Amino acid sequence: MTIEEINNASEEVYQDEQWKPLIDFFWDRYNKRYFDQIEVLQKHEDFEIRNNCGFLIATIDCILIETLVYIMMNVVTPFRGKLYTPLAAMCGSECYYSQAKYN
Repeated sequence: MTIEEINNASEEVYQDEQWKPLIDFFWDRYNKRYFDQIEVLQKHEDFEIRNNCGFLIATIDCILIETLVYIMMNVVTPFRGKLYTPLAAMCGSECYYSQAKYN
């Protein structure tokens, strides 16, 4: 996913060929970072881990909510000396805040 692909997706008119790669990218990221991790905990073979992972799952949920709020509010975040919007930070190191059209 590149900044050009994000910037080329029209905000006024939904076009499947523009938005489908973005939607697939975000679902893949959220599944790998959040939902898959919760499933691993819930299906763990060790009963103690499975039975006592509620707080950890709640923590993952809170991180997910915070991430979604940052994206919705377009919060600029410093990381390794550069400024990123949440969308730019998710798409890779070539997507810096200064290059994004959404600011």
